[in-house]
Amino acid sequence: MDALLAAPAVQSLEELCVVLVSEFCQTGDEYTLPVSSLPWRSLRVLNIKGCTLGPPGTAVFERLKTLKMVFCKTTPENLQEMIDAASNLSSLWLEHVSFKSDQLGVDWYTVKSKLRVLLHCPETLTYVTLMHCHSTDGLFLDAPNVRSLRYKGYLQHFPFNAMTPSSSPILLQQVDVSVCTRCYIRPSREVQPHAAFWESIGGFSHLRVLKLKVRDINDIAVHPHKEEKFLKLFPDLKFLEVKGSYEVDSCAASVAIANLLHCCPAMQELRLNFKMHGDPNAFPDRMIHQTDERRAQLDLEKSMKSLSMLKSKMSSSPCYNVHDDDMDLFALKGRSFPCLDSHLRIIRLEFELEGFNCFAEKITKFLLENALVLEEIEVWDGDQGVCNHIHRKLPVWRANSSKSRINIIVGDQNEGQNMWH
Repeated sequence: MDALLAAPAVQSLEELCVVLVSEFCQTGDEYTLPVSSLPWRSLRVLNIKGCTLGPPGTAVFERLKTLKMVFCKTTPENLQEMIDAASNLSSLWLEHVSFKSDQLGVDWYTVKSKLRVLLHCPETLTYVTLMHCHSTDGLFLDAPNVRSLRYKGYLQHFPFNAMTPSSSPILLQQVDVSVCTRCYIRPSREVQPHAAFWESIGGFSHLRVLKLKVRDINDIAVHPHKEEKFLKLFPDLKFLEVKGSYEVDSCAASVAIANLLHCCPAMQELRLNFKMHGDPNAFPDRMIHQTDERRAQLDLEKSMKSLSMLKSKMSSSPCYNVHDDDMDLFALKGRSFPCLDSHLRIIRLEFELEGFNCFAEKITKFLLENALVLEEIEVWDGDQGVCNHIHRKLPVWRANSSKSRINIIVGDQNEGQNMWH
């Protein structure tokens, strides 16, 4: 590899990708990339995977715009020197990057769990991706000109917070985050998930696009008596996407949705993707191989269970009212949301409908009846053999609002898509 990088033909490259893949595991220890041997005078894009980043030495990457590191190891000093050498860097991608020490005799496995890494980035940096870089006690950025952030990791390690010494406010406009709110909370630093969320992500008032994935949507819910303390507005936000489960507490889920509707007064497009009553600790279905016969049997059992639940509800309560949703939606009822009154035009809902008058149906009904300037709604309720009644109710619910003529797109895995006007 060293000989290949030293070849004269390589020294004029503008884009270089170095990928080392181990047969059984990815450690990053097999090869140390000699940064000073790279074509640093001409390089614009550097993409490395599965190796250790060496010291840049005297190399100056004046033309480098994109640096991507995946399953790599480095010392905090080498990474900082690499960033310093790329004074015109505009895009930084760090994924599964772990840190090591060059000092002999240092118990690095103990030290790094307490280490907080702060990277000082050039003013030209506008796009950042940080995913699963949690081998330390946090990887933080001093990058005030970043406009777009993609982050996957612990909520407590969100890369921009009070410890980043920016001389000017961070004007993030697009954020795509997938955060774990419960996986890593040290007893000495225990912070409630909703407080950590609103204190970190809630601080970016210039956001225009927010894509949020959380394990449990209830974790970011702030109840009415604490709204003034924690909630912060996103006055410029136009697009909001939320993915997560709400386990068994639909009331808290409605609180979280109410929080987001309140904090996004100018929102034009809303996407909700919930795994209703999902078990966050369950083994993913995609990892389990099932035959066609087994899948058909499970679908039949699911349909029979839904029918049984419906009959039980109707027989046990002669006065059963499918519109009795005050308990689940108490946080949404009786209050005004500017986005629903004047701005929200597109809604996409994706869920697995559990039964008649379930939480997903109630949320759909609420949004249809209260989004006054809505132009289009798209509903995907999974492969439902029994509960596809929601598709027939959409035009009826919309007719109860002040505007009834909208595009209703129905997503169904068996029948394709239909559009009603």
